[in-house]
Amino acid sequence: MKKTINKDVFRWMIIPIISDIISNVSVSVIAVKIAEYLGSMTDAVFMLDFSTFNNGIKKLIFYMVLNLLLIPLISIINDFIFIRFGTKSDDEMCTKIPCWEYHKLMQIPEGEISYRLEEELCEFRVRYAATISNIISIPIIAIYLFNCSEQLGWLYTLIALVVSALKLIIPFATKNVSVAYDKSSREYGSKVKNELIEISENACDIKLLGIEKAYFKKLNKLFKDYFNKVQKKDIKLKSASDGGKALLAILSKLIVILVGCYLVANGNITAGCIVIMMNYQSIYDDLMNKLSSVITGIPSLKMQSKRLGIFYDEAESMDGDNIGKEFKIIADQLSFDYDGKVVFNNLSFNIKSKDKIAICGKNGSGKSTLFKIICGLEKNYKGSIKVNNVEMQDANIVDWRNRISVVFQEPYLFSGTVDENIGLGNLNASETEIEDVMEKTGIRYLCGKEIKYDTEELSGGEKQRISIARALLKNTDILLLDEPSNNLDCKAIEWLSNFIAQTKKTIIFITHDTNLMKISNYCINMNENLEDSEQTIKTV
Repeated sequence: MKKTINKDVFRWMIIPIISDIISNVSVSVIAVKIAEYLGSMTDAVFMLDFSTFNNGIKKLIFYMVLNLLLIPLISIINDFIFIRFGTKSDDEMCTKIPCWEYHKLMQIPEGEISYRLEEELCEFRVRYAATISNIISIPIIAIYLFNCSEQLGWLYTLIALVVSALKLIIPFATKNVSVAYDKSSREYGSKVKNELIEISENACDIKLLGIEKAYFKKLNKLFKDYFNKVQKKDIKLKSASDGGKALLAILSKLIVILVGCYLVANGNITAGCIVIMMNYQSIYDDLMNKLSSVITGIPSLKMQSKRLGIFYDEAESMDGDNIGKEFKIIADQLSFDYDGKVVFNNLSFNIKSKDKIAICGKNGSGKSTLFKIICGLEKNYKGSIKVNNVEMQDANIVDWRNRISVVFQEPYLFSGTVDENIGLGNLNASETEIEDVMEKTGIRYLCGKEIKYDTEELSGGEKQRISIARALLKNTDILLLDEPSNNLDCKAIEWLSNFIAQTKKTIIFITHDTNLMKISNYCINMNENLEDSEQTIKTV
């Protein structure tokens, strides 16, 4: 799982990583050149060598202008590259969610998925790119810098490097605690996201019931617990770390100056070397900051890769046995339970091509569960249910879902026009085909109508017809309907009844409507399924 996400992020961010390496190396090379010319100009002043000084100032101005123009340009290009490839990673990660096992989708709260996708994925790929970039950049810059440091003397260079390296003590000492606080912060962010989504989705009910204060109190308690247990300690740790780093930075500069003065006094180096080393010290500090980022970044990346692993865990298998072109479903002693609680027991039936099968029964009798099993969503059943002699658990789920069209009890519509919503059933369908299916379902008058997320301009019956039209446009031989007569008026129910009776498609539908039961070939009566006795199809 970790290898999978790291491999994906590397593939997404390889171009930004290369771009960042070029940026890091360019900044350091220009900084080294500026330091060298400042040093040579300092020595020229002491020696009253105005020719060398004038030559040095021209080159210094060139590199300073280059630093002012090139580095910001590289930074802007980097930002565009990160955004472009980051968007690609967001899109690809979103496509993994529909591939999860059904039970996993039901278990993970919406806010948890949203937070990890919107917040953590972005942070992870940025941190990952920065860490890989630093791991590659640090040795390149260090080798170049050491080669340039020969003129300063190896003793002076070694001392400057050691005092800069003292800064690494702090990240080494605090990395485990920092990762723990980071993990707690992300868990808090997920919880808050869940609460806010729940409030926004149920705002009207919360207001009508007068429980808004209770929700705000719950959010406030969540924040106080997080602040007292995590954030307060994290703030103190970061303040202490920043203070320690600032103190070490001052000490390192002081040591570099004092050692440099001593070496100048002994005639080992020139005054210009101190100027060069002071500038090199900034590059050393930057290298140590990058190394510090790697030290703290790797444990954080491991923690984040575990949290983002939900996008890879328990993916629904896309492999399996093809079910063939014929159609026949045979269930034998089919049973299902949730956490040990029996939903139905020993259900047996036989569905042939072009059959019209009603699934009926009281609430809680297992109608929806059976429907989900037939759709290929629920797979943890006992007994057997085969499609063309292929066990549903072993069937190629992509092949099966390409053979069926499904209309759920609650119609799901997207922002856009009614035509666009119906067209999602078959992306290759022409406008004429979409209009024809709208005509058949009696919603031709809705052609071109805009569906907006925050408005309720469509009736329940219209939404249901749109959902049915979308399923029909898919043009499969098998149609599964969950309470299709819900929200339909008498005229619409009459149309639905005629459609079910006259179509050559195989239709399996859940219903409480006795009129729809009458036009079915058979009815699977779920009311008798709780006892440990064989359940068979009942002829209507």
